[in-house]
Amino acid sequence: MLEDKLSRCPKCGSENVVPIVYGRTTFEMAKQEKAGEIHIGGESIENDGSKWYCNDCGYKWGGKSSLL
Repeated sequence: MLEDKLSRCPKCGSENVVPIVYGRTTFEMAKQEKAGEIHIGGESIENDGSKWYCNDCGYKWGGKSSLL
């Protein structure tokens, strides 16, 4: 999954980028999100199912309809 990660956010240029994780939230996932390691996307993939989240500006990208 990380092989298609961009090194920077395409909106703000930040390198503080994490994967978006979908599914039922576990205690471990909540800890990882609080630590800034992942972004919880909810129990189901909505809209285009973005893959990446910028912790600095909140931009999401890399979904089915993304050109990136």
